[in-house]
Amino acid sequence: PDWSRRGLRDETNQLGTFYYSSVADYAARRAFLAIAQRGNPRVVFWEKNVGVFLQDDFEVHPQLQVSLGFRYDWQNYFQDLNNVQPRIALAWAPSKSRKTVIRTGSGTFYDRSGPGPVLDLLRFNGVQLRRYIVTDAGLINSIRDTNFNTLLPTSIVKLDSRVQLPYVIQFSVGIEHQIAKATTVAIQYVGVRGIQQFRSRDVNAPLAPFSAVRPEPQFSTVRQIESAGRLEQNHLEFTLRGKLVPRFTGVAQYSFGKAMSDTGGVNWFPAASTQPAGEWSRADTDRRHQFNLLASANVHPWLKLGVALSILSGSPFNITTGRDNNRDGVANDRPEGLERNAGQGPGYLGLDVRWSRELRFRPAAKDKSASLTFSADAFNILNRTNYVTYVGSLSSPLFGGPVAAQPPRRLQLGARFQF
Repeated sequence: PDWSRRGLRDETNQLGTFYYSSVADYAARRAFLAIAQRGNPRVVFWEKNVGVFLQDDFEVHPQLQVSLGFRYDWQNYFQDLNNVQPRIALAWAPSKSRKTVIRTGSGTFYDRSGPGPVLDLLRFNGVQLRRYIVTDAGLINSIRDTNFNTLLPTSIVKLDSRVQLPYVIQFSVGIEHQIAKATTVAIQYVGVRGIQQFRSRDVNAPLAPFSAVRPEPQFSTVRQIESAGRLEQNHLEFTLRGKLVPRFTGVAQYSFGKAMSDTGGVNWFPAASTQPAGEWSRADTDRRHQFNLLASANVHPWLKLGVALSILSGSPFNITTGRDNNRDGVANDRPEGLERNAGQGPGYLGLDVRWSRELRFRPAAKDKSASLTFSADAFNILNRTNYVTYVGSLSSPLFGGPVAAQPPRRLQLGARFQF
């Protein structure tokens, strides 16, 4: 069990946050959206999680091993009591030499919401902390006044009455073959199906295109947290494990796959909340090609090396108009006919290198003696710029360009004493 006291003091948007479609609109103070908050910014709650896990491995036959597992999870605020997660794995060696092993398995894995959604539910309930999302051009500038009309419709967050914790079903089948004394090759298919995935939806969105009239006019955005999303992943993996080349041992793996989904997470809104079915497209994590290498080598008593190499194809990013075309208070509208995550980022290349040297104080001792280890690490040793975030707004002059990147080359020296 995990009981933790969570708290948040949200003093954002006290003076209002304004959204502009272009630099010209900013200079003219023509915002298309404004957000402000008034009320008690502090909220505290107890987060309670319970998990139970059982597993057993046994041999049905000298050439057949079976693993059975069971897990159950529960958390408060989500009245979902049937989170039973069975798991099974089989390993069968067709011949007595056991040089070839066929593996298969499947399992269910539930996810936890984390404190974020609960904090949103508690503070944006229409009373604790009132949030105003204004799209009316005639009222936007009134937000700049600290004494603006607080009788404006408020934005609230609520939980769908049918919400359940999200889970994935993972299944795989593969074959592994020993090609040398300490080296194996394997090919494996891995499938993942995400069910009841979290998403948010404005259930008070304007019904007609470009309409400012909401079904419940006493509210602006009514964010409903739902578990109606889905995810599909399929990967084919090729793995070489053991002695890769002379002096080097480790694991090299290439994966070819595809990931599709209709949600980007619990804080994600569809471009049109009244038409969430149109969001099925590439998942945020979709990368067609992935190559990873982890290897180490004892070249010399003074030269123990470790290498971590990752080469990945690019991930997608979303392209939007940069405006709130349907006036639902969320500026994630896409051009007509363009699917979610239609943009394509460049690939990723990362190389980390580690050197270490261990000195034993009593090398001849049978028991493990005290030792002192010196190490030097170089992260991103090639100093390659790997971008992670891109401008997807068509109204921005920086459209398609990067705005964030992973750290440049970093060097680290270390010493560790063990006794």
